[in-house]
Amino acid sequence: MRNPLPNATYTVDGRFHYTTDGWARTVRLEVDRFDIVGDAFRSRAGHIQSKVNKYGSDLVAGTNKKYEGGHIVGHQFGG
Repeated sequence: MRNPLPNATYTVDGRFHYTTDGWARTVRLEVDRFDIVGDAFRSRAGHIQSKVNKYGSDLVAGTNKKYEGGHIVGHQFGG
């Protein structure tokens, strides 16, 4: 989801329920079912993933930590 509102709950594809806090950060996810989905129902946005990776990497720059981005719901489940 791009530009979520603060203090909101969104339902995506009828089974993923995302809740945001006052800063519009995802703080909760509830999933009705974890079914493996076919390629036609999977979505990736490489340009967005690159931006998030750069942002996360910049946050840990100068430390001995490495940014490990991840998905709340795995790609194979339609996340």
